[in-house]
Amino acid sequence: MELQSNPFQKMRYLLVFDLDGCLYKYSALPNSGFYALCDEANALAAQEVFPELSYEKARELSTLSFEKHHDCYGAFVDYAKEVGHDPVRARDIIFKRYHAILFDFLEERHPDFFEHTASTVEALARLSMGPFALAVLSHSCMQGWGKPVLKKMGALQYFEPHLLLGMDDYGYERKFENAEGMKRLIEISGYTPDRIIFVEDSWRNTHPAFRILGVKAALVHYDALAPDPYPEGVHWLGRTPSDLAEVLEREYGARQEGNPTCEALVLKA
Repeated sequence: MELQSNPFQKMRYLLVFDLDGCLYKYSALPNSGFYALCDEANALAAQEVFPELSYEKARELSTLSFEKHHDCYGAFVDYAKEVGHDPVRARDIIFKRYHAILFDFLEERHPDFFEHTASTVEALARLSMGPFALAVLSHSCMQGWGKPVLKKMGALQYFEPHLLLGMDDYGYERKFENAEGMKRLIEISGYTPDRIIFVEDSWRNTHPAFRILGVKAALVHYDALAPDPYPEGVHWLGRTPSDLAEVLEREYGARQEGNPTCEALVLKA
């Protein structure tokens, strides 16, 4: 009997994952507890750079930074300029220390935080044994947060070690403003855009990479409602990484009826 050939045996693809909200969910800590922990960690990191700041003022600037600048350091960079500190040094230290402190907080106060990711780790293991190599493109810090988190989850071994990029690895550029992070990942990995699938919990973070470079996009939305209509460039959508893995394994290349923007089956909410 002649065995049918598997096209995936001849082709490899790169799955590029975001971390926060994609491989684990913030709601694992109820009542916005994760965000409160972020502000606390960020305030302490800022006080290491600006010891004159009261804790209350540092918390205020942390909240402003996340809300206005969509990062952990933007408001502190503005403050550094006002008071004559080196803004680049302030950014670099706060970025790295914030993520390290936040991870320590989770380990000490919420050691079970990542228990909900067991099925995600199983899905990542399956994907890594198939036609996919796994990478990370995150706004977080890989040294103090990304790698420790993946190790804590039990998933670090499924990712390509040289393809774990945090914001400081691509010049603190924002994924929703330009495609510099993905360009850097393409340069390092050698994968062409048509072989890359960018997995995010935020559509806007994938849009420049899709629009400028032509990579495919997948959304993992956990408990949120699925977008309707599906945004341009979204090819796959699932509530969890396990859902996404099932679709990619089972239906890769199938076209969803009535949705010409999707090149593969999309899970409906």
